Amino acid sequence: MKLSYGFILIFFAQFTFSQIGIATTSPDPSSILHIESNEKGVLFPRLTMAQRDAINTTAIVNGETVPGGLTIYCTDCCSNDSGGALFCFNGIEWKSLDSDCNVVGEFPDCINMTLSLISDEHMEPADYPLLFDNFLLEASQPNANSLRMHENSGDILEFNLGELMPVGGKIVLYWSDDEDPGGLGLLVNLDNAGVTSQPSINTFLGLLPNSTNLVNGGANDYILTIDIIAETDTITIESFLDGDGDDPRLIEFKMLDDNDIEIPACNF
Repeated sequence: MKLSYGFILIFFAQFTFSQIGIATTSPDPSSILHIESNEKGVLFPRLTMAQRDAINTTAIVNGETVPGGLTIYCTDCCSNDSGGALFCFNGIEWKSLDSDCNVVGEFPDCINMTLSLISDEHMEPADYPLLFDNFLLEASQPNANSLRMHENSGDILEFNLGELMPVGGKIVLYWSDDEDPGGLGLLVNLDNAGVTSQPSINTFLGLLPNSTNLVNGGANDYILTIDIIAETDTITIESFLDGDGDDPRLIEFKMLDDNDIEIPACNF
């Protein structure tokens, strides 16, 4: 009986220190599991973000928390068009293994943006880069006239973001009404998938929900800062008509994360 028990221990010791090979009889000595195939891959468990976050990664085993290394494929963790991505738990948090994945609820390094003139009367498509040139005063613009937004829906700009702007971020608009001080203002609408994500902003009427409109260095230049309180993928900007006056000028459009650090447009 003692001999049989010893044999079992020796058997399991040999098994413990061997490698496992699938479709190979010569597993690499550096691996505990070696899989070979010329036509198939390894399929990791496919979970939604909610299912991933329900995994108890804070469990205590033998007095210690579960170490990092757990890997799954998350089907809806990316806010851009990259699809799903592999995620690995590093012992503290889940991290995407795909650099193209902009994780839902996290601020990306840059945002892909499509800028469109929904309606144009004064604004000129060739001057779009002026919106990203860091000249934040109307007087600094080399061709300020092309940035005029004609009243009564004459010029409407639409910024379509390739991924959601998360809650806690900011949209900052630099603009001027120097041609008719106090006469015109900006009307800003924010949407997500075609549905209003938060209340509209009208600087002329002083309707500034979740935003501020402050003077920027005189010359009737202003900074409109909008706090994002709901995920947003589209920002539409037009002038507000009060019945007379000239056109406001949209000088610059910026996006900030929750630490007020600028998020650049990837494609400008």
